[in-house]
Amino acid sequence: MNEFRETEMKDEAAEINMQEKEKPENTLLAEISSLSDASRFDKALEKLGFFLETTENSDIDEVKPTKEERYSEVLEKGDNGKYYDKETGKEYGSVGEWEKAQVTLAKRYDSTAEFYESKAKKEWARFKNSEENGESECEKWEHYKTSQECYVKAKEYKEKGKQVWEKLNITRES
Repeated sequence: MNEFRETEMKDEAAEINMQEKEKPENTLLAEISSLSDASRFDKALEKLGFFLETTENSDIDEVKPTKEERYSEVLEKGDNGKYYDKETGKEYGSVGEWEKAQVTLAKRYDSTAEFYESKAKKEWARFKNSEENGESECEKWEHYKTSQECYVKAKEYKEKGKQVWEKLNITRES
């Protein structure tokens, strides 16, 4: 009986091959691509990020770099798998951790710049109104000096914040 089954299977395989040869190539490809297993496999690969979403205007060459590639100028991966900031030498567990620390640093620079700018404006107002407030010439010019120092510090912190935002490729409205 084994021989009978084998010959029967051989005949079925030959018949399938003959049918496939008779079909045009386009319909055969369409049948293969419409298999449910293939679409499930494609969906799984897409979820893992192996397929690029393309539109009419984009080219296949426009591949977005990973975080590691984007920050390779600033970060260096050590032998232990941790990332090191080339500028400061600080150690980070992941690129995301470094990125979060940089965003925090940039926000701190921005808020410090706002503080100094606010203080400079107050000191400038005290300088302008020193005669009305009954302050001496010495106090008047001390307010002026303090306001100018605060303006310089505010400008310095704004610039530092801007540099960090640029390093992260994030545009800030300021």
